[in-house]
Parts: sequence; structure tokens; C-alpha cells
Amino acid sequence: METLTFHVDTDRRDLAGTMDDAVLTVDWHDDNQYSWIQARQYENTMRQAMVKIYQGDKNNYIPMDLTGTNQILEGVMPDGKHRVYDSKHATLIDPTGGQFRFDFPAQVFAVAGSYKQIFFRIVREGTGESIATLEFNMDILADKVVSGLIPSDYITPFQDLYSKLEAIVANAGADLKKFKEDWDAKIRAMLDTYGKDFDSLQSIVSHLEARIEDIQALIKANDVVTFTQLARIAGCPVLLGVAHLDLGTYSNGDVDLYPSVHAYVGKYGAGIGGAGDTPAGGSAVYDVNVRAVRNEPTEIEVFVSPDNIHNFMSDLSMSDPDASFGGSFAYVYSDIFTIALEFKGATVTKFDVASDFVAKFKEV
Repeated sequence: METLTFHVDTDRRDLAGTMDDAVLTVDWHDDNQYSWIQARQYENTMRQAMVKIYQGDKNNYIPMDLTGTNQILEGVMPDGKHRVYDSKHATLIDPTGGQFRFDFPAQVFAVAGSYKQIFFRIVREGTGESIATLEFNMDILADKVVSGLIPSDYITPFQDLYSKLEAIVANAGADLKKFKEDWDAKIRAMLDTYGKDFDSLQSIVSHLEARIEDIQALIKANDVVTFTQLARIAGCPVLLGVAHLDLGTYSNGDVDLYPSVHAYVGKYGAGIGGAGDTPAGGSAVYDVNVRAVRNEPTEIEVFVSPDNIHNFMSDLSMSDPDASFGGSFAYVYSDIFTIALEFKGATVTKFDVASDFVAKFKEV
């Protein structure tokens, strides 16, 4: 277990780097002066840190009393896009002695590189008042042998709420009104505690509350709501198929493990041979939503939303789809309709259409 030691009254670190999208890029690699952690991508539970906090002047350091506090990990991942806000993996070991242990979850190690910024925030329990921030350096070594997590924001208060959503939806009819009231109360309480830390939390809350208002409107109009209707509101994606790839490389020779995935729809062969370019068959080509899930570096599950597709092309149907591929593209086509998939920087070697795609496409 690694040990991080902080002196909240005397520690001082000069700023380094530049401000990029309101995030400070720092580089603290002087092992003798700064606290640091080095880990490997996809590590989970085995990576722990014992944190010791002191206060006072250099001649009279005393442990900082952590009684009645919470310890939160906040950070911006090496890609500069995804954030960590973890309020559930700290364990107080010796509150009056200023010591706690932090068990880093696997999501923290999803992206290789040096964190743009990462620190522990010590807050008063109940009020959310911030009393100290403990900044350190974290390097994530790349793992080019196995594939792990897809990078994403990891915000534990919302992760906990999301885990309850499936059960709530299953009992949506009678329970939804109470759920809405409970949800509003939880959101208000959460914003009081956490809202000042990440501006993005507010936009997430607004989006989720808008979804709930949509569901309430359906119940009010029809006196009943079905799971299928809820799926349509959310634009529920269905599995289109699995793409098998030869991965491309960057200019420096490193393998591009995360090819960008795009989806397009058209008619009469439009987009075949170059989705998004001049249509081959005289139909417009529309860029539609797509979700990619990596099973391993060269295998990607592709999900599309039938509702999203029908917003652009209402008559598109898939009765007996077939697939072909060439270069960085795969094509799923049925009659006059085509769904073209682009895997930028990679070469498609095979595409397997999901066996239940047609049925799922019609259900949604």
C-alpha cells in the first residue's frame, strides 16, 4: 500500500503548465518533494493508498482531526475529457490521527497517461464545507496487452442513483409519482452538497428531470405506461451487430486502440463506398447516433437507436438484413435501406449482424 503524506499549512506547489479548458495541466514528478501514485490501466481494488494529514508549522506538526469529515477524490483524467468524483471509497482509519485509506476503483485507471489534475477534498459531514484539498500526481501506465474499461465520467453520487432506476421503471405505474417526489428531494440535497464541485452535475440533473417529466405526461394522458414506451422516450439502443477490426496506428507507430465509430443511414445504396460523401444512389445520407462497446481491442459491439434513425428516415425498415464490409466501413442493408458504419483509422475484417436485431428493431 502506498502512503501519501500532506502538511496542509505548509505544503506549497508552484503552478506548472497552462490552463486548458479551465483545467490546469500539472507536472509534479520530483519524487523527493511531491506525493505521487503510479498504477497500471485496469487495476482494481488492489491499488490502495494510506493518506496521512498533518497541520501546524514546520516545528510543531500535529495530526489533522478528521472526525466528522468526508474524503472525496476529484480529478480530470489524462485525456482531459473525463472526470472522477468519488465519494464512497475512502475509509477513516484513525480520525484523530489524521489517517484514512482510499481504495481506488478500476474506473480511475481507464485512461493511460498523467492526470491533468487530481486531489482529495476534505469536507465537513452534513454541510459539505470544504476545509482542505490534498493535491498529488497520478501516472497511469498503459496496458497494451488486454482491454478494459471504456473511459467515462465516474461520479459516485449519480452512479448510486442510476443503479436504482431499473427497479423504479419496472414499477413505474403506481410508484412513479412517489419516485418523482423522492428524486426531487435527493437532487436538491445532492446539489447542496456537491453542486459547487462540478458544473456538469447541473446539466445531468436537468436532463434526467426532463425525462421524468416526459414519463409523467404519458401516464397523465393514458393512465398507464409500458416499458416499451419508456424505452422510446430514452431512445433505447438495440444491438446492430459485432465488428471485427484490424487496428490502425498513429504517426508515431503506436496502435490506435480506440477507433472513432460513426453511423449513417440512406436509401438505394447511398453512402456505400464512402458514407457521408456524395450518395451513390441519389438519397440523402444522415449521421445518426451510435454506441460502441469494446469487448476486446479488435471486437466492438455496435448499438443504434431505431427511434433516432426514424427521426431522420421514418420509413426505414430492416426485414432481412445482410452485411458487407470494405476498408474502414461495414454496411447492413435490407431492400433499399442501408445502415453504414465507419470505424475511423481501422480496417473492418468481418461484421456479424445480431441474430435478434430485426425483432428488436421492430419492437422499439
